[in-house]
Amino acid sequence: MLNKFSLLLICILASMSAVKIANIQIVELFMIVMLFIYLLNFLIKGKYNLHYKLKGLVEQYFLLFLFLLLLTGINLRQEFFIPPNIANSLLQRPVIISLARIIQLLLAMIFSVIIAKTLYRDKNLLYFFINAYVVVGTMNAIYGIISYFLLPLFNINIGGAYLSGGFQLRALGFFKEGGPFGLYLVTVIVVTLFRKYSLKKGNNYLNYILLSIQTLGIILAQSKASLVAIFILIFIYFIEKISFRSLMYTILFLFSFKIYSYTDIGRKDINMFKSYVAMATLAYNKPEYVPTGINLMGGRASGIYLVPRMIIMNPIFGIGIGNYSLVRNDPKYLKGLPVYYDWDQHSLGLL
Repeated sequence: MLNKFSLLLICILASMSAVKIANIQIVELFMIVMLFIYLLNFLIKGKYNLHYKLKGLVEQYFLLFLFLLLLTGINLRQEFFIPPNIANSLLQRPVIISLARIIQLLLAMIFSVIIAKTLYRDKNLLYFFINAYVVVGTMNAIYGIISYFLLPLFNINIGGAYLSGGFQLRALGFFKEGGPFGLYLVTVIVVTLFRKYSLKKGNNYLNYILLSIQTLGIILAQSKASLVAIFILIFIYFIEKISFRSLMYTILFLFSFKIYSYTDIGRKDINMFKSYVAMATLAYNKPEYVPTGINLMGGRASGIYLVPRMIIMNPIFGIGIGNYSLVRNDPKYLKGLPVYYDWDQHSLGLL
């Protein structure tokens, strides 16, 4: 069973995805070690009790795991074009990269069950875990915010902010990019709200201060994924609890978003979103079109052209988990786009 120290360690390591050993995140190494300990405990005791609801989740996760393995086998039919600059990387090879991604997903699913079991049985650990997650997440946001302002004002780089594309200043905290950092802070906000409204914990004024810091961190991260997540969460909340209060919250959020759209950061995000929509429209309507004047060497800019072509040509089974960079240089997908020599990510939120 997890204790306070291990739960705190999970909160800290989960907030530092940029920290790796041999290209493996520390939090993943920790989960692997803990999983071996649980397996040894299971072999010694011969049983592992689960609540019936958690048993249902485990069965669903197991079926998903088998399905992903089947997809990996099916997608061996793909023709792979390994980028020259990563040719010597063992983890970034066909099949191995898919298995690595599946193992990452499996670790996350298994540990979600382990954590849920622990917190369900011990309310003191539940309160501790919630408080630890909120505190660690808020400290990460503060680090990103301080880094964001130190870089342009005093030319001091402490690592929590960066220039995306060489010109767009974004906060990233202890993450590799602003996108995942913003998405992480959305989960911190959700847990903070859960603590405030469901557990009835924490001073109201303190909760508002924490939420303000977390929200500012999301704004400075300029994460498109976090905005999508927030819209989805608000939509779900509005549908599940249609009331005057939920309507007021929705209106308040839309009003706040309108104000945000008039800020310098907001205008940049909206213009970038419009450019992505325009590029996606061209990708679907004129897949042979290759625009000039923008960098299509990698990332979302090229992914928004390549991914639709991959979906059209592989509508049922896709290209395989983690295989994007291994097939993106295929001429049938490129159609005039430049070859990318390093590991590439489409940054569109797909596996």
